Amino acid sequence: MDSSMYATVDLKIDSVDYSGYRYTGLSIEAKLNRGKMSGGITCTDPNLLIGLSVSGSLSPEEYTADLTGEIHTDLEALKLVTEACSVSTGLSLSGYVSPMSESYRADIRLSDFSALLPTSRLQTNALSISAETDSTHINAAVRSGDMAMNFVSSIGFSSFLEKLNQSLPIIATVQEEKRLDMKALHQVLPPFEFHANAKRNNLIQQYLKGMNMGFSQIDLNIQNDSLLNTTGKIDRFSTGGITIDTLQLSLFERREKEERLYYSLQVGNKPGNLDQLASVILNGFLSGNTTKLFCVQKNRQGQEGFRIGCQADFLDSLIQVSFFPKNPIIGFETWTLNPDNFFAYHYGRHFDANIALTHEDRHFIIKTLHNEQSHDFSHQEALKVDINGMEIAPWLALSPFSPQIDGSISADLLVNFPQSATEVSGSMGIGDLYYGKQRVGNFNLNVDYQLDSLGRQEAQADLEIDDKKVLTLNGLLDNQAENPVRLNLSIDEFPLTTANPFLPSEMAQLQGYLNGKMGITGSTDTPLLNGYIQMEEAVANSKSMGATLKFPQSQIRVEQNVLQFDNYEITGANKNPLHIDGNIDFKKLDKIVTDLRLYASAFQPVKSARSTKATVYGSVIADMDMAVNGPLDALKIRGNVGLLTGTEVTYVMQDSPFALQQQENNIVTFVSFNDSTEIAEEDTLQKSSVLGMDILVNINIAPTVKMGVNLSVDGKNRIDLQGGGELAYTMNTLGDSRFTGRYNLTGGFVRYNPPIISEKLFKIQDGSYVSWNGDIADPQMSITAVETVRTTISEEEKNTRQVNFDISIIIKNSLENLSVSFDLSAPEDLTLQNQLTSLTAEQRASQAMSLLIYNTYTGPGTSTTKSDLLGNPLNAFLQKELNQWAQDNLKGIDLSFDINSYTDASGVNTRTDYSYRAAKSLFNNRVKVVIGGSLSPDDNADVNFKENFIDDISLEYYLNQRDNMYVKVFRHTGYESILEGEITQTGVGFVVKKRLLNLMELFRPRKSRKGVNL
Repeated sequence: MDSSMYATVDLKIDSVDYSGYRYTGLSIEAKLNRGKMSGGITCTDPNLLIGLSVSGSLSPEEYTADLTGEIHTDLEALKLVTEACSVSTGLSLSGYVSPMSESYRADIRLSDFSALLPTSRLQTNALSISAETDSTHINAAVRSGDMAMNFVSSIGFSSFLEKLNQSLPIIATVQEEKRLDMKALHQVLPPFEFHANAKRNNLIQQYLKGMNMGFSQIDLNIQNDSLLNTTGKIDRFSTGGITIDTLQLSLFERREKEERLYYSLQVGNKPGNLDQLASVILNGFLSGNTTKLFCVQKNRQGQEGFRIGCQADFLDSLIQVSFFPKNPIIGFETWTLNPDNFFAYHYGRHFDANIALTHEDRHFIIKTLHNEQSHDFSHQEALKVDINGMEIAPWLALSPFSPQIDGSISADLLVNFPQSATEVSGSMGIGDLYYGKQRVGNFNLNVDYQLDSLGRQEAQADLEIDDKKVLTLNGLLDNQAENPVRLNLSIDEFPLTTANPFLPSEMAQLQGYLNGKMGITGSTDTPLLNGYIQMEEAVANSKSMGATLKFPQSQIRVEQNVLQFDNYEITGANKNPLHIDGNIDFKKLDKIVTDLRLYASAFQPVKSARSTKATVYGSVIADMDMAVNGPLDALKIRGNVGLLTGTEVTYVMQDSPFALQQQENNIVTFVSFNDSTEIAEEDTLQKSSVLGMDILVNINIAPTVKMGVNLSVDGKNRIDLQGGGELAYTMNTLGDSRFTGRYNLTGGFVRYNPPIISEKLFKIQDGSYVSWNGDIADPQMSITAVETVRTTISEEEKNTRQVNFDISIIIKNSLENLSVSFDLSAPEDLTLQNQLTSLTAEQRASQAMSLLIYNTYTGPGTSTTKSDLLGNPLNAFLQKELNQWAQDNLKGIDLSFDINSYTDASGVNTRTDYSYRAAKSLFNNRVKVVIGGSLSPDDNADVNFKENFIDDISLEYYLNQRDNMYVKVFRHTGYESILEGEITQTGVGFVVKKRLLNLMELFRPRKSRKGVNL
């Protein structure tokens, strides 16, 4: 090349079409001046953003080039691939070429690399690829995070390619001749060494994570020098929720009478992890046309679960497989194999078998029935399959991925092959099938199948469950006919209980039967279904959710692959139905489309008593009006849900943060922190999202709805909420969800039973609320709960007196930035209230904690008597046990007791008061009755009983279902210190609640509401 050459290129392309996509905004600039090159490549297409600068030098002896810039592209949008694939990276490339000396060098650096693949997302700050070669060697390396790969060869690049091309025909003949010539292959394979190592921070881990796989560390070494040798090791390999501690692989060549390629796979697990697979070893070799494999599996106790091997011979006209040893171990049991066992397949003609595996009265036999008089290999002879008593669980013990399945397989099948046809007749079944330790049933399938020489298939099959025929299938499949598929399916009292073991126990358990008839026509690609399915005595129960749903016996029609719901009614506990109207169109199985409406009035899906297995109990009564439309992968859901009066539901936290348990073991747990990344991943809650759904659901909660949370399984620590509000839940097609609205609390309580200290009961004050403005897990809270504590105080130079203190817990701000504070007031004692007002918030919080823990008040100029300071542990114990007894045994009645000991005004004598409060809701919460009173044994018994046994009574009656209008009759007796005595309040009240924007709205006529479009 002339060193004085000068050239300039300036190319601009407005648009160009390729593979169905129009590229725009492409430009290339290049300059060459006296052997120096510079230029750039840019593209402004929104799906292919490129900005690259190029520099380099050209001479007769060598070429150099440097390329830097950025690339951002969406290959799916460019129609270059059919699945999601986009790449964004910074690029730096440096290259050197010297043709005369066969010297080449390239260094590639990718910065801020990001790639979105169909199953995963790859990201790394830096990825480097370097390679250099000349006529004597090759060196290459890849680095990213803690991943390192190195490749070395002792010959040049040209020689390496030449030897590689020579080895490809030999590898190709392995498939054609069914024979591996290891000696010939080794002679032409180029010499090389490859080493790879990776831990947790690399692109390989990110790619595997998208397939729910991963590892702690991987090492791989491949070497071809005098002999081929490969070793590999994987630590903590995980997939599908299963973790294997160690995987070791070896592949090596050994020269004996004939060269063999040996292979070995070893699996090892530490105690406590897959103890049935404590050790698994697979050994074997490839040599010529023969391969052998031998498997030994042991459990943690050293018992052999499997010891069996096989040999496969690839001959000119057939493949033959035989098993060894004579007495293999399968499923921890010793079986017997016939010494002459084999299974042979004659290419393109027929197969032959003689395998008899026996153990006591159990056997597995597959054998060709030869015609002794005219035995030849010109046609396929009949095949007999005889299986009896083959237990499933022992055979699955070798696989860590197998589910918990148990049962006994049996089969009696005869397979005939007359005149290019196939006939199968007989039966096969599974006795006492168990899944996850739950019985499914006894299954038996009788089959009669024929395939003629024209390709027509005819079948008759019956399925029996527990000796009762429940399903029949018969028909014809003829691909040459106008309607290739002609099948009839009949279902007769198919037990729904067979599905229960496969359902999550906390989800639902089914009872009843399924009936139906279905005609299947059309083609195998687009079958058409017409018929119906029908439930019989079908019930779905969920013990954990406290739900019981009954299904009607009306038919669900199937017309031309459309499932029709015609006012289908699912009945709740109160006999009110949930109506389903619409259809599900599955004409295209890859795009099932729904058009459904679900609506109900006063529907009761939950009605259950408290039990140890229930996660939710109580009663839920709801109105519902929902519309579900669109394909399954892009559902559009709109609707309204209203929780009505009568809803009293409790959620039980199974893992209580308040539970204090005395544990005698596992006090100290030792943890290995060698791999902090693994620990961090196990402690991280994986977020999940649902894509493609468009949801808008409005939720209205009536003001009298009661919802509770048992903070401990026994219910001793509990939150009870009463109130209402209007909420809305939305989700877009990208999976982003929002929860908005406000839940206004009108009552409720928080009950906490700390150790040693007596039960604490804080009543939630009217006006408290919980609001959401986006994240459902981060609500904004404004809650005030109050407990009244009664104690005796003594001021300087004055007599002692009793004071009722209100201790308040005030919860503010969002859940992520929660603020919890305490406050104290004495509303019935003006002197102390003024004193508390003069204190700072911190001082009042300190006094509140003192009253909670020690029942003492130590404000300025006051003191507490010694008896009040020490308290009465017996009273606290009795009060706690009485309240727990009432909670456990009196269902439907809210009964509580209080025992209070204090020093009277003389400062000498100690008095004890006993009080109670009982509340009961009647007629679906339309009527509420509250009765309370107190007793003091130290007063005159007759007077005390007459005046105070019932000193607090109220009766409330709600006039409508909206719970905003009620009548109240009440009588209340209380102590008022200002009046220095008791006062009794008696009266009748009429209460109307209405939401107003301003006062004038109270006098305006009510406008009718417009219906909500679904």
